[in-house]
Amino acid sequence: MKKILVCLSQFIMILIMSTMVYGAQTGENVTQGYQATESLYVDGICLMGKFAVSYSPYMLPGVEYDESTNTVTLENCNFESGGGPTWDGFITYRGDRTLNIVIKGNNTMTTSKYDHCCYINGGIFVSSLEKKSEVNVNITGDGTLNLENGSYLIDTDTNVNVSIEGVTIHSNTAGIYCGGTLSVKNSKVFIKNSLEQAHLPEGRSNALICSQYDFDGEHVYAGNGKLEQEIKSEELFEKVNIRDMEMYQNKLDYDWVLLSDEVADLRDYNPVQETTSVMAPGKAKIKKITVKKKVSKKVKLSLKKIRGAKGYQVAIYKTKKNASKNKKAIVKKFVKKTSVTVISKKLKNKKTLYVKVRAYKLNGKKKIYGKWSKVRKVRIKK
Repeated sequence: MKKILVCLSQFIMILIMSTMVYGAQTGENVTQGYQATESLYVDGICLMGKFAVSYSPYMLPGVEYDESTNTVTLENCNFESGGGPTWDGFITYRGDRTLNIVIKGNNTMTTSKYDHCCYINGGIFVSSLEKKSEVNVNITGDGTLNLENGSYLIDTDTNVNVSIEGVTIHSNTAGIYCGGTLSVKNSKVFIKNSLEQAHLPEGRSNALICSQYDFDGEHVYAGNGKLEQEIKSEELFEKVNIRDMEMYQNKLDYDWVLLSDEVADLRDYNPVQETTSVMAPGKAKIKKITVKKKVSKKVKLSLKKIRGAKGYQVAIYKTKKNASKNKKAIVKKFVKKTSVTVISKKLKNKKTLYVKVRAYKLNGKKKIYGKWSKVRKVRIKK
């Protein structure tokens, strides 16, 4: 009863706001116009379309929109759901152009738990007006995006291609639904697979659905309660028929899934996101690298000192391809100093090694990493 009263009060407030913004325009007419024309809403404010309003930074702090490129930029935004008659997510787009979303800083989208009666269903919702076979959504940047509760991080009602590159995303509820290709590059995407099936739209998976995936060079981890193992991408999906389209649906009973651009030390990964104000350290640099003539299992490094760094992670690979794609390293080691010798029997009898390093800071016990240095080659001297 309490939940119903809260939802009714939120709905009434939205109707009042709609009248204030659109004059005599009723919520029902807004809905009809919204569904019939290209439009974009961010946290309930119409930024493009028939009912677009001129907005000030005070109405949507941290949000910028470029209509010429259809690009929404979020920087340190904190969205909280109120629900409304015209939008399905914190970012809702109806149209056939490519939607670009740029993520900067730390951004959160929070809705009441399973708050479907109040309209907002998740983070990002996209649909095609002309029901085109392909509409693209590109999520880029160097920040984080956290979705708490809701239903889907990304939800679509058509054959939408979703590309995620450069960002870190935590979905504290269900995952990603798209009819097209799901691509994850140079990103970490945590998906919590914990919603009860009854709370999802009919036929939906509670983790990932896409017609095909593009995780080339990526890694997929899964576990219950905590991340436990790396699995093959194809193990995460099986073919099913949803809405007369051949798609893929989650088939394994995991609480958590992590799509990552690099091999993970699972001891370092806690799926529960910690909000952090600690800025990542700068890009690391290897100043000098040598191997002692008669001791091939020792590599000596001289690193550039990074301001504010608590230490560095050194990774050594047997091929340049493995290093560039963050595939399995021969040796990974955390060091505190900028002058260090890495010793390992695994380095012995290797003709050429490829080395890179990154700095880290600490947010509590969690490591906040900077960018990897350029890959350096070193020849083993016999």
